Amino acid sequence: MIDWQQTHEISMAIQTAEMRLSHASMAETFFATCNLINIARGQSIVTIVPVPDDAITNCPLAVSTIGQVNIKLNKRHMDINAVLPRVAFDRLIRHIRQASPRPAVLKVDINEALAVSVDGDLSIDKEMTLDITDITVTIPIR
Repeated sequence: MIDWQQTHEISMAIQTAEMRLSHASMAETFFATCNLINIARGQSIVTIVPVPDDAITNCPLAVSTIGQVNIKLNKRHMDINAVLPRVAFDRLIRHIRQASPRPAVLKVDINEALAVSVDGDLSIDKEMTLDITDITVTIPIR
């Protein structure tokens, strides 16, 4: 019998991180590929864009969502798209550029619980789109 736990977070180790500049305005996008930590054998593509500092606080959904996680049913892959206030985005880029002895860890808090076995297997029966309520980045310094 498999033991299942409910989790409201997706933890992942950043494998590659890059800044993408696009279009004539050279709009910035943080793009990362990650290996999932608390969900076995999975990967994610993370895209974070900056918004003006007051855009999130003036948004009616500001309290509840800053992005979305799209989980495919038959793939071990998640697409994660989020926004951060410009100040937070700039701090993320500044800190992630520093050399680190281990991969940085990105944790995304989601609005719905996911069923994950003690072995890390994810149990879903359809494609899901979940709202992101918070993002935490842990960057090792030694």
